Amino acid sequence: MRTCSQLSQAEPGEVFIGGDGVGPGFRNRPDQTAERFMANPFNQYPGDRLYRTGDFARILPDGQLAFLGRMDDQIKDFRLSNRVRNRSSERWRLTGG
Repeated sequence: MRTCSQLSQAEPGEVFIGGDGVGPGFRNRPDQTAERFMANPFNQYPGDRLYRTGDFARILPDGQLAFLGRMDDQIKDFRLSNRVRNRSSERWRLTGG
């Protein structure tokens, strides 16, 4: 079972994104949806989900995210939107299998 925990500032961990803009999953890809999406354990609203970005980062003292790399070998153009930066007070770590 996968679990999340909040991290202290400057502690590295995997970036998760949550909120109204996160969809229910990948269309016609239940395997990929199960791998990348999970119920939000920090929210009381039914159906609220977190998306595992696969990015590894830490929170800087000014609240911005410092990108440290990927959890896998994927290469992509990494740009944080204002929405992600504004939600940087929410820090998560994936543990377990």
